Amino acid sequence: MLKHLRQGSSNFRNVNLGIRHRQAHRGRPRGEPTIPVTERALIQRINRKLRKDAEIMKVARGARAESNLGRYYTIDLHRNYLLHDHLDLETVGRELGVLAEFEHMVRE
Repeated sequence: MLKHLRQGSSNFRNVNLGIRHRQAHRGRPRGEPTIPVTERALIQRINRKLRKDAEIMKVARGARAESNLGRYYTIDLHRNYLLHDHLDLETVGRELGVLAEFEHMVRE
């Protein structure tokens, strides 16, 4: 596309300035979460991290299970034992380092 433009021509400089300008303003204010991460993607990230310790995060199914365990809970895979219940998915993701500061969780 840019083959027909010579480096010395004014058109070439305008094209380059446009590209640099867009790249320079691509950043976002610090601390403002802008990139959405779905609930399912975050659970997969967490489970990849927990797999090293033979743990897995589960989602409670049904009202009774959710009232007993909370929406999210972790299980030890070797012992089939409940480790943690009533977990906050976004907090766990941030503590494990799988959810960056500029990301936020959205429900599907």
